[in-house]
Amino acid sequence: MRRLPFIIICSVMSALLFFSLQKEWIIIQRPIPTTEATTTKTEQKEYILYWSAHALQQETKTIIWTDNMQKNLHYVLNSWLMYLYEEGLHKKLHIETAMLNRSETELFISFDRQPFGKQQSIQQKTDFIQSLLKTVAQCCSVSKVRFLLRHKQFHDPHLDFSHSWPTNLF
Repeated sequence: MRRLPFIIICSVMSALLFFSLQKEWIIIQRPIPTTEATTTKTEQKEYILYWSAHALQQETKTIIWTDNMQKNLHYVLNSWLMYLYEEGLHKKLHIETAMLNRSETELFISFDRQPFGKQQSIQQKTDFIQSLLKTVAQCCSVSKVRFLLRHKQFHDPHLDFSHSWPTNLF
């Protein structure tokens, strides 16, 4: 008789955890063991793509490339965002996390703040997304990108961020 409330509470908690995992509200990824001493670092030229003057522009950046693709993508995307900020093309923004799924086909990008202003048009938003997706496609073989805001689902009144965006969309 005393066990019944405990069993009910455990069952409800297990069901909530399972439901959250199924809806991808909780993402669990085991840490990838890395040793900094054994990673090889090479300089590599990467192309950063961005929209300016109604055309897709290309800028070449020299990036220190390591064996860890997540760190590489995090660095490339933050460099891309910093370049947009320095050129006055976008507000200051950082990527908190750039994480790959286990098969390295989907990239999860978590922004530290809302990337779009309330006055930005749908065209400006899609230009930003297009240049980000093309920059990711140039760097690696990721086929989909999921956008997050502070590690939670990203909501926008004009664009649907509830699903992953394919890198070959545009």
